[in-house]
Amino acid sequence: MSLRLFVAVTPTPEQLARTRERIRELHELAPHAKWVRDEGLHLTLAFLGDTEEARVPDVTAAMDEAASKHPPLTLTLAHGGGFGAPRTPRVLWAGVGGEAERLGLLQADLAAGLRARGFSLETRPFHAHLTLARSREPRGERGFVECVRALQGFDAGSGPVDALELYRSTLTPTGAHYALEHASPLRGGR
Repeated sequence: MSLRLFVAVTPTPEQLARTRERIRELHELAPHAKWVRDEGLHLTLAFLGDTEEARVPDVTAAMDEAASKHPPLTLTLAHGGGFGAPRTPRVLWAGVGGEAERLGLLQADLAAGLRARGFSLETRPFHAHLTLARSREPRGERGFVECVRALQGFDAGSGPVDALELYRSTLTPTGAHYALEHASPLRGGR
């Protein structure tokens, strides 16, 4: 059996509440966009895609190994922007700050552990961000230009990250549904 998997970290409930509030405000500027539902608000570190269920122990071993090297960290969610052409961005995102450099090191260790176990991962450099919306139009969403301006003042605050999380994603006609499969506590020394 094949599972659609990814590894992520999740912002705090307070950060998520502030982000949901901003999404509700921005929705009016781009009502036709595909806005991320509450359960989809996470920072993806490794997207594995369709993975045989028998390989899950390899994934959790790589997660546990990476988590054992890193202590909990603090991330901020603030500001934001768009990916794509400036006049017609295709994706809206919130920025990640605080100990984002340490998050990048954690992601690199996780990716190295997954690759050592035979997993193919994206080769683009890791850029920590929280996806808020995607354009339904291939050429981008004009309303996103105003959303990008509005995100400049966004601030969801700071909060701790204390675990890597493995999620199973099930695609349905109403969107993806996520189930937490495994958590690896960050427990490395400073």
